[in-house]
Amino acid sequence: MARDDEAVRRLTKIPGIGTINATALAAAVGNARAFRRGRDMAAWLGLTPRQMTTGGKPRLLGISKRGNRYLRKNLIHGARAVLPYLVERETPLGRWARELLARAHKNVVVVALANKLARIAWAVLEHGARAISSMLPPFRGRSHRHSRDKLRYPSDLTDDEWSHVEPLIPPAKRGGRKRSVEPREIVNGLMYVLSTGCQWRYVPKDLPPKSTLFGYFDLWNWDGTLDRIHHALYVKCREAMDREASPTACVIDSQSVKSAEKGGAASIRAAMMRAKRSRARSAISLSIR
Repeated sequence: MARDDEAVRRLTKIPGIGTINATALAAAVGNARAFRRGRDMAAWLGLTPRQMTTGGKPRLLGISKRGNRYLRKNLIHGARAVLPYLVERETPLGRWARELLARAHKNVVVVALANKLARIAWAVLEHGARAISSMLPPFRGRSHRHSRDKLRYPSDLTDDEWSHVEPLIPPAKRGGRKRSVEPREIVNGLMYVLSTGCQWRYVPKDLPPKSTLFGYFDLWNWDGTLDRIHHALYVKCREAMDREASPTACVIDSQSVKSAEKGGAASIRAAMMRAKRSRARSAISLSIR
């Protein structure tokens, strides 16, 4: 249905509305002509705030949560998933989301974005492709930036990823036979084994031999190269998320601590203690002698 239906294909071009939301919307509202405007469709989904008036002063409350619960839940999940990528874009929708985040809680912004996505979906169903071209530029989110379709294997490192790892690879030792294998191919082979979970003898032929891969894996594990790579990438990931390089706190599971005490020191102590013999057995052995 997602490939054959024109309305579903148009809906999937909206950020935050994937195949599941598009097919559910098309099945529930059809061409959306039952609604006079986008707000009516959002109200039917329960995404508009309830209104109470007292003393001539209107007051907006929480959303009504009426209508199709399944569609409302999926639209909110889609809005929550696409919000971090919308705020990074210089588009009308991205600027609106950033301004709203500056003065409202994130959960409120997520529901407001789901409301807006429902209105955009109504416009797309009602007016067709003209609504997409006028309201939304082409969306190229995370799937485009992190696409690995052009790589030999999805586990291979891109040029940008290799630029972070290459300075951490130790150079070849002086003297002896020169290194004949590219370090990048070694890392690609190790990443293939880690990603697929295959055995060493099942490594593809276009990667370095299994003996070479395991030899470098054992060497880098012994000299601490793998630990240095992990630590460097860990620090860069935390700094990219605007967090401190080292965590300031840690959480220890009390159940893990109990099991460690139970199986750690106690078991070692029991194994090192001399076996005790009962007095009865000692008396029997003495009488036999």
